[in-house]
Amino acid sequence: RGRAPVCFCYNYECPNRPAGVPKGPMQKPSISSSASTTTEAAMLARLDGFIQEKGLIADADRVLCLVSGGADSVAMLRLLHSLSRSKDQDGPRSFSIGVCHVNYGRRGEDSNADEAFVRAIGDELGVPVHAIRAPREERSNFQAWARDFRYLAAQNLCRWQGYTRIAVAHNQDDRVETFIYRLITYSGRRSLVVMPPRRGRVVRPLLFLTAAEIRKYCVDSGIFWREDESNRSSAYTRNQIRLQVIPSLAGIRPDFRERIIDTLSLLEDEDEVLNSITEDAWHNVRESSDGQDFL
Repeated sequence: RGRAPVCFCYNYECPNRPAGVPKGPMQKPSISSSASTTTEAAMLARLDGFIQEKGLIADADRVLCLVSGGADSVAMLRLLHSLSRSKDQDGPRSFSIGVCHVNYGRRGEDSNADEAFVRAIGDELGVPVHAIRAPREERSNFQAWARDFRYLAAQNLCRWQGYTRIAVAHNQDDRVETFIYRLITYSGRRSLVVMPPRRGRVVRPLLFLTAAEIRKYCVDSGIFWREDESNRSSAYTRNQIRLQVIPSLAGIRPDFRERIIDTLSLLEDEDEVLNSITEDAWHNVRESSDGQDFL
């Protein structure tokens, strides 16, 4: 509201593109319209099946999508927007979406270009964009602080704006990387139950996809996204795992990702059973205490 009209042609030479958007690295796919339609329909069917199987989003939900401007979050936003406007056997869907973008300002004009890009997509789709500027502070572990700040901002928007779900664009590769990071950093099985499809308000609707599948979908559908050059920096432990450890493991056992995903599924099932047993045990203890506080 109050901003000048934005052009959505995504032509690099167009004078009406949002200020800053052309300045940073952007992926520019090419695609035919017939292939795009087929790809969209197939991906929506898979997404809908996963959401239904895991119970991630109900028709009455207001879903806040965390969107950085990268391929994963842009794909998630566009897919959920299309799904929210589709129909199932019971009729039109009724969940709505909004966008949360956090500008950390760490990359100067590129950070501002990311924000402008996300705002432009929001205007194109007709969904509200909540752009938040993070404080410019040096942190010993910036990535952990940035994650916590992002989730805090999203939780606050849920309280203030009435959103009922927070959608995060994590994929299978993110789960594998996080599993390996937790394995070498923490102890205990609970620390290895990483990135479940749903935890509280947070849902991860793209966990059924790999990073390569998401980028292929974007290219096949002619979807633009932004590239964050810091993802290629070896200064961060997660990047070291992605750029060095993952390729080494793939060389030893090409299907190691599938084995880790299977392990994660087993850990999730075990966690659910253990939580259920614990709840039943506490319920029995409370029942046997006759209302007395024995703790």
